Amino acid sequence: MSGDMLAKDAPIPDKARIRLLATESGSMPFAANRGKASSRVMLDSTSGLGPVSAEGTTHVGFWLAGTGCRSISLKASLIGVRDAAALTEVLPFACYE
Repeated sequence: MSGDMLAKDAPIPDKARIRLLATESGSMPFAANRGKASSRVMLDSTSGLGPVSAEGTTHVGFWLAGTGCRSISLKASLIGVRDAAALTEVLPFACYE
């Protein structure tokens, strides 16, 4: 995910955490009935931040099990950091990847 979530050289609160929410949505491309598809939460986890660089960058690992042929929306939110905007990216999974 791109974008600056933490300001450069800003102190990071000790209790800062990150919440990752992954939601699978859209209809299955080869489904017999391509009507309205329901969304499915695949991941909803909160963890501590890893090391943060002077530029405000950190990396958080996660695993999405049971992905299929539908797109996944991944939202990252900082908890315990004032005025931190959430970031959202769409992972455009396709069948047989």
